[in-house]
Amino acid sequence: MSDGESVVINGTTCTRISPQVADVLTRHAAAVRTCQQLSESSGWMVPGEFDRLADVQDAIGAARTTLADAGRLDLIGGA
Repeated sequence: MSDGESVVINGTTCTRISPQVADVLTRHAAAVRTCQQLSESSGWMVPGEFDRLADVQDAIGAARTTLADAGRLDLIGGA
């Protein structure tokens, strides 16, 4: 199976991706979770949270750029 090729196994679509793309997807997912957690906190952010949120948003942007360069934005719902 080549990179980007999909098959259906037991009703679930599985797409082969390179280890590098898998790593970017893992980092993207972790950054999105952290961003959501920081955004959901009620009230004011404690010291350091704003900087952490900015860092996480940078990580999301970097992952998105890497996936765009690889032509795989479809893996995170992008066009």
